[in-house]
This record gives sequence, structure tokens and C-alpha cells, in this order.
Amino acid sequence: MDKDSHLKDTIRNQEKELEISGCEELKAAADAYAGEHGWEPVKIYAGEAEKDFLLDTKSNLSKDMGRPVTVTADVYLKDGEELDLDGIRIKVLATPGHTAGGVSYYFPEGGFLICGDTLFQESVGRTDFPTGSMSTLVRSVKEKLFTLPEETVVYPGHGDSTTIGHEKKYNPFC
Repeated sequence: MDKDSHLKDTIRNQEKELEISGCEELKAAADAYAGEHGWEPVKIYAGEAEKDFLLDTKSNLSKDMGRPVTVTADVYLKDGEELDLDGIRIKVLATPGHTAGGVSYYFPEGGFLICGDTLFQESVGRTDFPTGSMSTLVRSVKEKLFTLPEETVVYPGHGDSTTIGHEKKYNPFC
């Protein structure tokens, strides 16, 4: 990494309090490391529809786990926005359904997608969380992810990787 490098996103799974709270802990550790090397501070990025969710301990379920946690992102991303991570292009795809603010990250030059809990190998993410919706999730997969090249490798939040082509053929939910 060089001095201009930034951690562009802390990818997390919103339903687990540990992972929500881990965002700011990761940021603090990364900022300390960056400071030692004369780099810029790390930023937390999140989809713009996540803002209220991240700040509401009931919606993000942390209140129910006995440790209310809120996270404030430094930058809220819009659907279709493109990021540059040290010369690597990343396209932000709003993929609501698991939660209203679900976001996937497509790396066109690398031919892969990081989609959190939107799409799994022959399955999809849970939608029984506040703001979750199965019909919205299926629409996100069909309209946003299934339009990517079939050879795109999909890295979900859990489990094995897959491809868009495989999911178009075998995913029973979509």
C-alpha cells in the first residue's frame, strides 16, 4: 500500500452486533496503523439507505443483544457510484432485501462481486430482519446481479463462492 491508499469499505453483515460494533474498532486500529506510516485516516463507507439503520439500535438489533451500538459512516454510497481503491475500480450496487440498505460491490476488471448476504450459492439471504423483504431481495438479484456477466465470481457473506451463471441456472429463489 502507498500513502494514498484508503480502506474504502468495511464489509460487514448487519445482523450481527459483533460485526456492527467491529466497524469502529477496526477503524481505530487501521487509523493507528495508517498514522504510523503517514497515511490518511481510514473511512467507513456504507450504502446511503443504511444511515438510519446504523444509528437505530432497535433496527440494527444491537439493543436486543444487550449492547446497543451505533455506527456513523464517513461516506454514504449511492447506487451506481464508482470507487477507486488504489487503482482498482469498484461499482456500488444497491441490493436491498436482506435489509433496506444492502449493497454489493462489483469489481469489473477482476470479474468478481462481493455481495454480503444478498446472494448465496443456490440460495439468498434471510429477510426476517427489520427492513428486510424477500420480494425486494429477489428483485435486487434479478435486476442488479443477474445482469452481470455470467462468469462473474460471487463472494457471499457466508459459504462457498459461486458464479452469476450458476445462480441464474440453479438458484431456486430467483
